[in-house]
Amino acid sequence: MLLRLLLRMNLVCRLLVSITAAAEFHKILDHPGIVLNESIGALAHLNLGRAYTISGDAAKARAAYQDFLALWKDADPDIPILKQAKAEYAKLP
Repeated sequence: MLLRLLLRMNLVCRLLVSITAAAEFHKILDHPGIVLNESIGALAHLNLGRAYTISGDAAKARAAYQDFLALWKDADPDIPILKQAKAEYAKLP
C-alpha cells in the first residue's frame, strides 16, 4: 500500500516537473531574439520534447524533437547529444 502511494507521488512529481519545465522552455523559445543562434535555443526544443514525453504528450514531443533535429540537420552526426536525441525521437510512439 505504501509502495503504491510512493509510486503515485513520484509520478505526480515527475508530471508536475515536466509541465513546469515545458513552461520554462517555452519562455526561451518565445524570445528567439535573445538566444539568436546560440545552442540554448536548439537545446530548448530538445528539452521541451523530453518534457512532453514525460507528460505523455507524444504529438507535442514529436514536434519539439523535429524542430531540434531540423536546427541540427547540418551538425556532425557523431555529436553525442544529437545521437541521443535521434534515439529518443525514434522511441516515440
